[in-house]
Amino acid sequence: MNDPSSEPWTEADDIIEEVREIRRRISARFDDDPAKLAQHYMELQQRSPHRVVDPRTWKRGEAGA
Repeated sequence: MNDPSSEPWTEADDIIEEVREIRRRISARFDDDPAKLAQHYMELQQRSPHRVVDPRTWKRGEAGA
């Protein structure tokens, strides 16, 4: 089995780690409580419904998707 620590670090890994850190900070703002976090995301969705992708109508490569 390959040791993940022996793999070369890439720019994609940096981006993934940055996203994970942002998610950790957001979760911490809501006491790491999944119910509070879900409520937060539901409120964001209600305030900006045009920014939510509908998987029934989304087409790969579509601008703004």
